[in-house]
Amino acid sequence: MPMGRLAVTAFVMSVLLAVMARIGSGRHSDMASDNDIPVSPVKRDELHLNIFTNGELRAQQLITLSAPPVAGGALRITRLLHSGTRVKQGDAVIEFDPGEQNYKLEESRSELLEAEQDIIKARADAAVQNAQDQVALLKARYAVRGAQLEVQKNELISGIEAKKNQLALDEAQ
Repeated sequence: MPMGRLAVTAFVMSVLLAVMARIGSGRHSDMASDNDIPVSPVKRDELHLNIFTNGELRAQQLITLSAPPVAGGALRITRLLHSGTRVKQGDAVIEFDPGEQNYKLEESRSELLEAEQDIIKARADAAVQNAQDQVALLKARYAVRGAQLEVQKNELISGIEAKKNQLALDEAQ
């Protein structure tokens, strides 16, 4: 079947269907009486609907919140927002009791200061020990020099003693 004939056939069929539908609806309206159809005047008013259903309510966006890691025990919660409360970025959702953490912070600061004082003391002790070592080194050097002078003196003294002895011998002869 050529394309043009198909289009004409489809058009004729649709016109026949439209005419038959009109004829059918006209008979139905003639048969029904006005008393069978209930009617009411239209007025504008508020519509109150109560709808009950079972289901699950979900948030549009979920973000997991986690407490910061802290050493030494659990954190005590002092304030928590109610479930379903809308929050924005930066809003406090949960607050913890800072008492124990402040105590630990102060204790750690005290330990830090004590460690710094220990370092200062150790450096001072090292400086004192270094000074004592320098003094001991100088004393040892002076002792070595004194011993060297004594050795040289012995050579001179023995030479003098030898001369004395020689003179005494010469005199005695």
